[in-house]
Amino acid sequence: MIKCFTSKILHTWEEAAAAGEQAGGGGFAGLYLRLAADFPALAQPQEAEVEAFLRQLQEQSIAAAVVAAEGLDLFRLAAGRENQEEVERLFTPLLELAGRLNPEAAVVIPAPAMRAEEEAGFSYERAFHQLFLRLEGLTAAAQRRRVNLALENPGGHLLLSPLELRDLIDQINSPHLGICFNPGQARRLGEPLDWAEILNHRILAAKVPVNFAEDENQQELLAYFDTLHPALPVIGRNIFNHEGHEEKRSI
Repeated sequence: MIKCFTSKILHTWEEAAAAGEQAGGGGFAGLYLRLAADFPALAQPQEAEVEAFLRQLQEQSIAAAVVAAEGLDLFRLAAGRENQEEVERLFTPLLELAGRLNPEAAVVIPAPAMRAEEEAGFSYERAFHQLFLRLEGLTAAAQRRRVNLALENPGGHLLLSPLELRDLIDQINSPHLGICFNPGQARRLGEPLDWAEILNHRILAAKVPVNFAEDENQQELLAYFDTLHPALPVIGRNIFNHEGHEEKRSI
């Protein structure tokens, strides 16, 4: 697996470069880039800046393994008024940037908790149907750019079981669509390892919350990630010591 350093929310290339330096200084092999909505490359192509950033990462033997953008929440967009063309327009700059940074990067689609005001009038069937349509179209757009989408398993309100999540991915049936597995959000129904075994090869990345360090099955789950793919990006401080540096041990 690739242990990834998680950046703060990035607004400039200078901040991205600083995150790369922190990752290199901490002995990480991967970088999780969390881009703000106003990140320059999401507004217009910036080839010179991308090339300079890639050179920096290559010098430090670091891969831009995971990319996400704040505000691009497909769960809420799918339930809103945005049509498919609008959803693709919003995501296209992120897909294109991820493809330039690393063709094998996982573009994470986060699944934040639903706000209280959104729960009124929530229709599970309608939300699921809209999510399927938007995800199907977005996957086609990602496939054209040879970029991988990783849909995070929600902590509630939708895709409530690993079987439902697995079947959604299988129905769309694209090698460019998979799952960003969050074991903390899987705890609400069953054991995270059970989820991981059901989702299996569909897991393209893992986002492990801080409190998962207390889970007695932590090592077993991390060992399972290693069997899926040796280059699976794993995001999470649970595999680092209390000072934030990588632990010098095999997992």
